[in-house]
Amino acid sequence: PWLVAPTQGDDSPCKHRRRIPMASRGAPAKLSAAAYFAAIERYVLDNLERGQTRVHLKFLDTTPHPFLVPQAALNIASDRDTLKQHLQTWATRLGFGHEPRFESLRSGRWQTFALHERLAFETFPLDSWGNTHTEAILPAQFGYCNGAREQAGILCDGTVVPCCKDYEGVLPLGHISEQPLREILAAESACQMRQHFDRWQIPNPVCQRCMGADTQAKRFLRQVGSIAYFQVYSPLRRHFDPAWGEV
Repeated sequence: PWLVAPTQGDDSPCKHRRRIPMASRGAPAKLSAAAYFAAIERYVLDNLERGQTRVHLKFLDTTPHPFLVPQAALNIASDRDTLKQHLQTWATRLGFGHEPRFESLRSGRWQTFALHERLAFETFPLDSWGNTHTEAILPAQFGYCNGAREQAGILCDGTVVPCCKDYEGVLPLGHISEQPLREILAAESACQMRQHFDRWQIPNPVCQRCMGADTQAKRFLRQVGSIAYFQVYSPLRRHFDPAWGEV
């Protein structure tokens, strides 16, 4: 099993000006960012001591990227030094001290740093986040996604969704309090979603918007790019680096 958790917010040790809309996602109204991060810290430390879950802590990288269109102008970690500071702060917070592996950090790229067999830090470049803030979108007509296959999300109310970009639970696959995750992902709704993606079909409007774009050219590139990335590049990369992209 694995768990992915974001680690940047208003009250994190590396201070910046990003506000996490916790209340809008069903979290307790008075939950502060400090309490949120403290809970992540407690869970990780407890899991390192006696758990079996592989935890990936994600660090958002807002470095400008020529092939990614951000959902909004954010300045969380927009250069290598700031991103490295976030990584090192959390490494120290979790008892690992100075971590020389962060010297190989390259901003604007997806990277994973394994600190322990059950803990890794992952940098995650910001993209359009499913075209959340783009008003006029040409919906995708074909493409591929690994949602409900190599990834899934569990919202704070227990709803299981096919990927992290469905943060509003528009595509519920089940509820973790009612069924084990393994059974939810083996159920008909998740199986149908995977079958459609295997045929490069995108019948759901939410996925069509996520993989679409605001121009014909961009839409075509995103559609073809999704197939090339998930079905060609990722398997080849994983062949040479088995730990790559495991979350």
